[in-house]
Amino acid sequence: MISLFLMFSMVLSPVQESKTLTPPPLFRLIRLTAHADTSEIERVCIALDASGSYRLEQRKESDITKSSRVYEGQVTAEEMAAFHAIIDSPSFKALTFEMPKQRALTMRAIEEIAIGIQDADRRQLLTVMNYYGVHEGSNNRNITDDHARELRPVIDWVSKSIEKRKVNLVKDSQPVCPPLRQ
Repeated sequence: MISLFLMFSMVLSPVQESKTLTPPPLFRLIRLTAHADTSEIERVCIALDASGSYRLEQRKESDITKSSRVYEGQVTAEEMAAFHAIIDSPSFKALTFEMPKQRALTMRAIEEIAIGIQDADRRQLLTVMNYYGVHEGSNNRNITDDHARELRPVIDWVSKSIEKRKVNLVKDSQPVCPPLRQ
């Protein structure tokens, strides 16, 4: 195993891309995962606007290959109502954690999940870091961010309502999702 700290730090500050999503989406999720055993970096970016239209971008890069896929679609009115029930709850609106401290650890994989919500009433940025296969003596363990549990309802909604669909592949489209922290 190698330390992913330096490799992942480079990915956390992606270069601003020339295209941007206009108008700003209601919700964005960016998940970066770096795998030490394969030297692969995965980037998933999801943008959802107030009407329920979404764009899902998946990019994988390794020393050998690069690939990307872009999907666009529409969630149902019922799914949007369930989404708003999560993000508009007083407990979710009260969340205020931002970028956790990075750790210099030897591990198999590291994952950063950043969620941004922007509407007329608020601009909210929530970020968690999770570490997988952390080497400690003769044992390996996972270290999950203390706040990961608070984001679980919205991450589960995204997985079920957007990521598992993968309909409407946009051919010859390049990922354009800019970073949440600019």
